[in-house]
Formats: sequence, structure tokens, C-alpha cells
Amino acid sequence: MSSSDHLGEQGIHERKIRAVFGAGVSCAGEAQAFDHPLVLLAFSNRSGSNLLAHYLRTTRAFAGFHELLNHEGLLNHAKEWGVSGVADYVKRVSAEYGKPGRIFGFKASWDQILMLLRFEVPRLYDGVRIIHITRQDVIGQAVSYLIAHQTRRWTSLQAADPGASVNYDEALLERLLEETHRSEAMIATLSNAFAIPRLVVTYEGLQAQPGALLKRIGAFTGVDIGPLTLPKPRIGKQADAVNEEFRARFTEHLRRRALAQARIWA
Repeated sequence: MSSSDHLGEQGIHERKIRAVFGAGVSCAGEAQAFDHPLVLLAFSNRSGSNLLAHYLRTTRAFAGFHELLNHEGLLNHAKEWGVSGVADYVKRVSAEYGKPGRIFGFKASWDQILMLLRFEVPRLYDGVRIIHITRQDVIGQAVSYLIAHQTRRWTSLQAADPGASVNYDEALLERLLEETHRSEAMIATLSNAFAIPRLVVTYEGLQAQPGALLKRIGAFTGVDIGPLTLPKPRIGKQADAVNEEFRARFTEHLRRRALAQARIWA
């Protein structure tokens, strides 16, 4: 399926929200409500977005960056608050979970970015900025995704499902790797197609020099990050010996597959 085909789809979050809000998803005709850009932390699974979100919230410039665009949480909050439209939800969630003087940002997958554009949410803001976190180690990312998917443990703060078993699954790893490539490409495509400024940062760079990376983000979004006193993150690294074993096995599989036909073509 091509990128243009994906652009014609509705993700699960958009479908579920449209089913409840109907015409209320549209922000057309809404006045600007915020004097700052809509800042989106774009991610693919296991890219390090939770760690970057944590660091952003430790500054005096940002708040939010939780997964508040997932349909379950969004619709539950909307019901609790008596909200029947996307514009009112964005305003209410920013007020409830934001902090005075800080930009309240959102984590967003590629299909959620597309959803926000279709709902015309940028009308509420002074422009849009995308902070796009990626991982250089895409094989390790796929392995991490596989293990988190099987254990239902998406951060180090969560307990693993006691009944879960972790199994090496080559076919699933290949699909997860392709899913990551598609996600990264779609974020870039949407940024290009809608002329949205995008800053690409890496999980590895965040681990190595978090302060320097946060200052780059501050300059990109036009805010003063202020003096940085970075506490030890509550979210820890989850990779262990199982990750290393699976990564080695999958790497060897990819090498064999990449070179297999060379013997036939020779």
C-alpha cells in the first residue's frame, strides 16, 4: 500500500471519535484559542517518546505530552466533562492538565496527526510544530515492540502481565519493523505535504545529551526552556538479556535474507 493510500484511511481513533462526536469533530469556524503553536510529539512505538515527554515536562516551558488523543481516554474525558466536540475537548484538556505559562503539547502517532488536520484543530493555535522522535537502532526498536506487545509492559513503571510469555517471533518482528518504517515515512510525508515545521531528534541523542536536545526543542518551538535541572527520569531502560538475544537472532535472520539471493544471481 502506498503513502497516498494510507492518507485516504481513517485510523481507529478517528473512526471512534467521529462515531460519537459526529459533526462536532470539526473545528471549522472556531476562533484561535491559544497564543502558541500546537506542539506535537510525533512517535512510532518504542521510539523513546515517553522519556522525551518526561524531560519536556521537567522544563518550565512545557506540560502535557500524554496520550490524550487515544479514543478511549478522549471519549471518557469528554463524557465526564460533558463535552461534545473536539474544539471544546482540546480547550478543556489543556486547562485541566496544563500549567500557567506553559505550552500544553500532545503525543501523536501519524494517524492522529492526520486526524487533527482533518478536524482542523490547528485553527485553535498559532501554527503547528512537530517534534519527531526516532530511533537509530530500528532492529532494537522492533524487538522492544515485540516484547512490550507480548508482556503489555509499555514503560518501566508498569508491571508485566503475570500470565504473559515472551516468545521470539520472526514473522511478527518483520511486520513490526515494516510498521515502524511506514510510521516514520508517514510523519515525514504529512509534515512535507502540509508544510509543518518538523524537528527530528533521536532516542540515542536524548540519552546522551538530554539538556542539549531540550535546548534545540526550545529554539525550534520559540520558547525559553530556562535553566535546566534534569532529575533522574522515573522511566528506566527496559532492555535486558532477552532483548539482546532476540536482537542477535533477528539481525542474523535479516543478514541471511538479504544475501540469500546473491548465490542464485551469481
